[in-house]
Amino acid sequence: MISPRQSLPLLGLVVGLSACATSSPPGHPATELAALLGVPESTRFLIIHGDDLAMTPAINSATIDALDRDVVTSASIIANGSWLHELGPVANRSVQPDLGVHLTVTSESTELPMAPILPVARVSTLVDSAGYLNIDFDGSPPAEPTEIESELRAQIARVRASGIEITHLDSHQGRLYSDSTTFAAFRRVARSECLPIRLARTSFEQSPYLADAETDGHFVLNDIVSIGPDVPPEDWFAFYEAAIQNLQPGVTEMVVHVGTDTDEERALFSAHPPHWWGADWRQRDVDVLSDPRFRELLSTHGVRLIAWGDLAPVLALCQPQS
Repeated sequence: MISPRQSLPLLGLVVGLSACATSSPPGHPATELAALLGVPESTRFLIIHGDDLAMTPAINSATIDALDRDVVTSASIIANGSWLHELGPVANRSVQPDLGVHLTVTSESTELPMAPILPVARVSTLVDSAGYLNIDFDGSPPAEPTEIESELRAQIARVRASGIEITHLDSHQGRLYSDSTTFAAFRRVARSECLPIRLARTSFEQSPYLADAETDGHFVLNDIVSIGPDVPPEDWFAFYEAAIQNLQPGVTEMVVHVGTDTDEERALFSAHPPHWWGADWRQRDVDVLSDPRFRELLSTHGVRLIAWGDLAPVLALCQPQS
């Protein structure tokens, strides 16, 4: 079986290290952020982002624990995940962790099917014969942009209804970045909801249409770094060590997938190829982030951890008209 992640376009969602080695120019949002926080323009900012909240029980517990320990600084929620209800206690906190919506238009696998929020009749091009979101996004008929847009709005509404304060939007499996038409639907939703989307400058050359979103007022990251299946388990820490060493001035996002390697979790990810975003993968991410050497790397290289919510003061989204 082909992994549901195997056919992903790169879009900065796999291994990437920024080439730019200079500080941002005056007036650039990264420069404004440095000034706001009272740090040099050459500061290397890093968002450590946990994907897939609400997908499984262990992802929930591991991600919330990582947020509480400041091992992860932001995370995002699958609104139609089967374990969304477990996040109720988080919503009731007086100070919530930094959370976004992991907008989902495809199922993870045959073992982790996801139903749309909207009735199947309203999103017929997004679902299979059983009424679940398609595993492959490139099926026939093609997904209708209006249906994508409606489903995304419904997912955002569900997370807000749970009491979660949303700081950003991103895309499960990168599907909303896969072509210009789908991305345009994503942009329209983000614009109307006044929420930033995950966007990296390193993606613009491969997918030029992504650059159009910069005019909406989004903060453009230097890069998005995420470990890939080409990295053997024994090289896991070395990958993250190199990623930290190669960070450049400005803001980079490191996407991680945390969880616990248990029999229950292995069963849930049994449809994935061995070691591809499964329970063992997620345990390795937890182990690296919890390793004292990782914190030492951040300190040695002068990396400042931030969350998506920290970018809010320098966003130009939904500004009042003058």
